[in-house]
Amino acid sequence: MNKFIVSLAMVVGLLGGTDSFAQIVVPTYYNAHTTQTPANGGTNAASLERGNWFHTSAPGLIRFGKYWKAAGSWSDTVTIRLWDSSGTLIASCTTNAYGTESSAAGWQVCPLLAYVGEDTDFMISYSSTGTRDTKYTSGAITSADIVNGPISIPHDTSSRHNGVYGTAGTFPTTSSAGVDYFVEVSFIPGFAGFFE
Repeated sequence: MNKFIVSLAMVVGLLGGTDSFAQIVVPTYYNAHTTQTPANGGTNAASLERGNWFHTSAPGLIRFGKYWKAAGSWSDTVTIRLWDSSGTLIASCTTNAYGTESSAAGWQVCPLLAYVGEDTDFMISYSSTGTRDTKYTSGAITSADIVNGPISIPHDTSSRHNGVYGTAGTFPTTSSAGVDYFVEVSFIPGFAGFFE
């Protein structure tokens, strides 16, 4: 099953409000990456969209998009995109690399909101408006999934390649043979039936 619902009610419930739902929610966030850091680097042209497939074993809320920024200073912007399994754009967020971010390497975050059903596949990808250094790990998901609780990055298969790229702003489909592009979501399991 694949289900995405974006709702203002989620914003009220998770960003603060006066209703009873907002008062009792104490979210636990899961990221597929836990201690992993990228092993490789290179130049990411502004014309490229890079992404990875994700899978949820439980229903829940995607609250943030993340990507691993290389150390250094750029003045361009980065857009993170959430796609469903058919390639339909569900949500996106754009962040200025140095309007709100550190020059140090590491995860950079921007807000996404989408509810996903149990047993759902989706794509997270990113692109930049300018050429910049990028980080990734070659072959990280050629044969093994990256799993943390209810969220995972499935390994590359002939029927669905993981570690893909394409033209910036479009759904990426060209295989890069199991590359982990270090793009990520923060996932909160739960809410079954609440948004359905």
